[in-house]
Amino acid sequence: MLKRKKELEACLKTLCLSGMRFYYEELARTAEEQTLRYEEYLLELALRECEIRYNKRIARLLRESKLPLEKTSIPSNSKDCLINFSIRSKLSRVDPS
Repeated sequence: MLKRKKELEACLKTLCLSGMRFYYEELARTAEEQTLRYEEYLLELALRECEIRYNKRIARLLRESKLPLEKTSIPSNSKDCLINFSIRSKLSRVDPS
């Protein structure tokens, strides 16, 4: 059993599937407890891998963009700003005559 585990982990590492390598044991236990079908287990594992890759990609793109991260958040009064902008744009279209 230990040999198979090491072999599986080596394969996942070779294939650059770090998310699957990290989660496969936990998800296998959950699948057994919840009597999930193999396809459901495999889907959950693949979804975790996709999520990890997506998050890593976003982090990499943010790093490469060199944007100041503290200024990327939306102000708390952004809804008010949007409403004010919307009202101003409508008012500017109204014909004063």
